[in-house]
Amino acid sequence: MPDLDDLRAWRQLSHASGVGRASLRRLLTVCGSPQAALDAPQALWQEHAGASAAQGLAARHDSDAAADAAWGATARWLDGNAQ
Repeated sequence: MPDLDDLRAWRQLSHASGVGRASLRRLLTVCGSPQAALDAPQALWQEHAGASAAQGLAARHDSDAAADAAWGATARWLDGNAQ
């Protein structure tokens, strides 16, 4: 099973506003992994995925708290500690 951090990075990248299949593919090709793409500078996002994707990726931090809570619940469930 994939690591939860890897899954979280994939979810953040693939669900960011403005990131479509083509821009996602370009970012993964350039950066090598979802986490590396998320850690890339905004200029790289804009160059390889466009202004809309770069803006969506920059704004994704606004919803990270809710996503973290959901991922924590998922991790506990997968570990058999659902509460």
